[in-house]
Amino acid sequence: MTKQPWKIYPARPLTGLPAGLQQSLDRDFTLLKEALRGEGFKLFEFLGLEAQSPNATCEDVTDFDLACVEICDLLLAIRPCPADGVASEIAWKCARKEHVILAVPRGVIVSRLMQGWPVRNPNFSYVMFDHILELVPVVRQHFAVRSDGPKVLPLGRLTLPSSMGRLVPVAT
Repeated sequence: MTKQPWKIYPARPLTGLPAGLQQSLDRDFTLLKEALRGEGFKLFEFLGLEAQSPNATCEDVTDFDLACVEICDLLLAIRPCPADGVASEIAWKCARKEHVILAVPRGVIVSRLMQGWPVRNPNFSYVMFDHILELVPVVRQHFAVRSDGPKVLPLGRLTLPSSMGRLVPVAT
């Protein structure tokens, strides 16, 4: 039997960012995803932006996003600024006492509420970084010490309303 790869859902703010931050975050996030895939991890991709799924309803987007959060082995939440979506994904995963790493660039202020999740979720970690690729060994170490294995996905593919335009979530 082939060993299943660990599945990561990398989360980040996608809308409402200043242009300079948006461009640098896009670049850094691409670097991080390429590095994680190079380590053999499977990644879920968010498809809720209007350009990606123009016919999706708000309910479709939420259902898809939370399905990714639920079936991933790790929510890797990158938070360079306040973001409703990222906070919601963290809360959803933490309510299930599942694995979350909240990664924040050094110098960014994060509320005590966000930093305090370990009081309710022992599988929550808060890390600060100077460069996005510092997160690769953090993720590697996270999985190295876990005693469980990757979640087994349901038989077949999860389907979403036709407005989402494809059968997802699929980790790549």
